[in-house]
Amino acid sequence: MQIKHHAGMFSCAQSIIGTDGVRGLYFGFRPFIIQASGKAAVRFYMFDMLCKGVDAAGVERSRHPTMWTSICGMGAGMAEALFWTAPTERLKVLRQSRAGMGDLSPHIPVSHFIREHGISTLYVGMVPTMLRQATSVATRFTLLDQVKAAVCAMLGYDTRRAPSWVVFVSGGVGGFVSAMVNNPLDVAKSRIQSGVSKVCLPS
Repeated sequence: MQIKHHAGMFSCAQSIIGTDGVRGLYFGFRPFIIQASGKAAVRFYMFDMLCKGVDAAGVERSRHPTMWTSICGMGAGMAEALFWTAPTERLKVLRQSRAGMGDLSPHIPVSHFIREHGISTLYVGMVPTMLRQATSVATRFTLLDQVKAAVCAMLGYDTRRAPSWVVFVSGGVGGFVSAMVNNPLDVAKSRIQSGVSKVCLPS
């Protein structure tokens, strides 16, 4: 829907299935699963490293926890986008842009695509991707702590021993707000990254 104009999610899916079959709904699955499995690892690793770096510099994060959580979250999101999300998102969107167009031709290997267009082609749309990930990760980490603290204060729980459902709800709120804030950036990113749409990349 972000790449082509459709009335809604179901009409978009119907159009794709009508042209390419159910297989069309899985265009871009390979780079997507690779992306999903790696970006969380990079995100949490970088967030931990940035927090430890701030602590090593002698900064008392406990005095301004929200500010430092946001800053470290933004840094983690930008690193995640640079090292992982931007190139895998580019490959995913390029393949997904062919869904519903009846293009079931043999896949062109990613290595061939890079030889044809250069390594820089993997970083098309990098700026909106970095902005999206930076604001997304910062929002999620910040709201997770704030919502968790608010719920615990309201119900009398110790934040260090909060029930699992409190963390679940807090993470859900953070994800919802993050999606609302970042959807415009995601649309812009997808439009930019689908630029070379005649290339048939691995599904």
